[in-house]
Amino acid sequence: CEEIVFCTPNTKGQTIYQVSYAVLKEAFNRIGFGFKLQTYPAKRCPVMVNSGKVDGDSHRIYAYNANKQYPNLIRVESVIQSIDQSVFTKHENIKPSGWESIKQYKIIYLSGIKVIEMGLKKANVPEENKKPVFNHTRAFHMLAKNQGDLIVVNSHTGNQYLKKTGLRD
Repeated sequence: CEEIVFCTPNTKGQTIYQVSYAVLKEAFNRIGFGFKLQTYPAKRCPVMVNSGKVDGDSHRIYAYNANKQYPNLIRVESVIQSIDQSVFTKHENIKPSGWESIKQYKIIYLSGIKVIEMGLKKANVPEENKKPVFNHTRAFHMLAKNQGDLIVVNSHTGNQYLKKTGLRD
């Protein structure tokens, strides 16, 4: 049986990965294909799909690739899951109420997550306030070491990380 390979910036321990994997594996199995989901940095995934090294990318926002930067990517309209973004911080005085409300802070985020990058751009967050990282562990490590004021990350991943590490503040 032929195997379809998708990429994701998420890891096996994350709820987002687990939900997408289960849905896509079942969908491809029903039409006679095997399925594999591989983790890569968020910015690498579309490059790999566009070049044909993998067959698809499991996690992108609806407006992704509207500028046709990756001509070989074709959007599939079926929704696999809905993902929200949240703010995690050690500072009780930070009360986010949208992108504009956080632009004065040092913001840690996963590089290549377009919904976050677009939100920061729309809010005109100064470059010196942006702290892109390549994985969530690094993001929370930086926050713990006061190398940023807050993290923008999906709520599932953030809460899982807090639970796994036992961080409370």
